Amino acid sequence: MTVSEAIALVDKLKPNHYTTAQKVGWLNDLDGMLFDDVVLTHQRDEAAPDAFSPYDAAGDLQDVLIAPHPYDSIYRFWLESQIDLENAELVKYNQDAALYNQALDNFGAWYNRNFRPIHKTRAIAI
Repeated sequence: MTVSEAIALVDKLKPNHYTTAQKVGWLNDLDGMLFDDVVLTHQRDEAAPDAFSPYDAAGDLQDVLIAPHPYDSIYRFWLESQIDLENAELVKYNQDAALYNQALDNFGAWYNRNFRPIHKTRAIAI
């Protein structure tokens, strides 16, 4: 899924007044967290970049998001939860956040199955 596809999906399913730049910022927040908390904690995928490069709201928005299909529903639920949070619709936010958390767990489990976690060794001081 690309940045523009995620935004278009959410705009279709949950019409809102937030700008594309705001939604790109929210996607940057999520993929930055996914990169730091998931990708960097596992052995390197040869196709993965060395660092997360934020998406440019002024660009063509054709950057591919980190989570692949079928785990890309994480972006829908993340954007919907951010919209609900900003609108102070807390019941809707809680529902979307629960769906986001389930999608995040599914993505994390898939990543663990496909890429070996890095186990850091700690030295014992004597």
